[in-house]
Amino acid sequence: MLNQSDETICALATASGVGGIAVIRVSGTAAFALSDRILKQRRSLNKYQGHTIHRAVVIDGDQEVDDVLVSVFHAPNSFTGEDTVEISCHGGRIPVSKTLELLIRVGCRAADPGEFTRRAYFNQKLDLAQAEAVCDLINAQTDQAYRQALAMRNGHLSRVVEESRAILLGVLARIEASIDFPEDVGELDFTICLTDIDAVRKLLNPLIESAHRGILIREGAQVVLAGQPNAGKSSLMNALLRTDRAIVTDVPGTTRDTLEERINIGGIAVRLWDTAGLRNTTDLVESLGVGRSRSAIEFADLVVLVVDSTFGIRPEDSELISQIDSRRLLVVWNKCDLAPHGDLRVSAKDGTGIDALEQAIAHRLFSGGNVSAADTATISHVHQRDAVQRALDSLTNADSTITQGLPADFLSIDIRSALSALGELTGQTATDDIINEIFSKFCIGK
Repeated sequence: MLNQSDETICALATASGVGGIAVIRVSGTAAFALSDRILKQRRSLNKYQGHTIHRAVVIDGDQEVDDVLVSVFHAPNSFTGEDTVEISCHGGRIPVSKTLELLIRVGCRAADPGEFTRRAYFNQKLDLAQAEAVCDLINAQTDQAYRQALAMRNGHLSRVVEESRAILLGVLARIEASIDFPEDVGELDFTICLTDIDAVRKLLNPLIESAHRGILIREGAQVVLAGQPNAGKSSLMNALLRTDRAIVTDVPGTTRDTLEERINIGGIAVRLWDTAGLRNTTDLVESLGVGRSRSAIEFADLVVLVVDSTFGIRPEDSELISQIDSRRLLVVWNKCDLAPHGDLRVSAKDGTGIDALEQAIAHRLFSGGNVSAADTATISHVHQRDAVQRALDSLTNADSTITQGLPADFLSIDIRSALSALGELTGQTATDDIINEIFSKFCIGK
């Protein structure tokens, strides 16, 4: 576990750039004393009650820098759990940079990315899952992603993990008591152990089932429009974007490279790709575009195969259909105003069927599941899913240990392994590498 620093840190807590107000955060044991040195005010900050706001002037010697409001938070009743000062100054580049420069001059250190939240974690204001959710709240691109992050920040996942750990710790206590004090407690009742292990499994299985949806909501999805030249992929992209983004002509092969745009479809942040038409060509530039199209198709979460209704499914379309898992393929019949064929019919020209297409994309991305982010325990990171899966694997090993009649020591190893995996989520057993990786994704000032 990393050691908590005694240094007092400062950083701009609001977005950089020009705005009406900027907030500079100072946190640490000397937050009040160091802030006092750059502020002209009625009294020292440590004399004020916590969670109060006061007017002050930032000064550089005898020179006035800015007229500000100062918020005071006494430890442990602050975000970081430390004495904290938040200086609300004017949001121009000069007052912000001068105030930060003065703070560093009197002894503050510029905060590292995510260091305020890291301190909140070390001071037990948040567990690791909740701390990670803070970053997700900031980076959420859709309402669904924000709701999901808010549920994790409020401890929905943490409560399931802690309930599971509590049950397993009870199992472990009985195992160790039966080993160390067999005369007092008697032999271990493996039936009770199996019952408790099954109870934990029932708590964890829904987390694994939520992982695909949760990760997709947080990270967004890659959706590729593929198909033959002149099938209407670019027109369809423009129709989905509700703007003329892609160049559209009647000449086959107009799109020679992949074109990416971001769009919100059914609450999912989607990276939508228009691609070059899939055909054999001797044109060097177009052939490079086709190669990029195939690469995009390979890594896409969903491939929307655009079929020209006036031609129907051609051999090249059939070849692509045979190469893609049906769970990540959606066939769309374009130009239905000219030839109304197929199940999912659209007309990129007049907008027919676009809403239905968006619904179909959202539905297929979740394989028929609920698109909405549930206000319940949800996994939204790959490393969280992997940790829960390792815990479940350890429980399966525990079942096998009991079934084979192996000694209780072996069962103890399986239970400890499950506890360790679950502890990675909330921080009890997280390594420095895991902690550093999580907080490295934060912005400076949070």
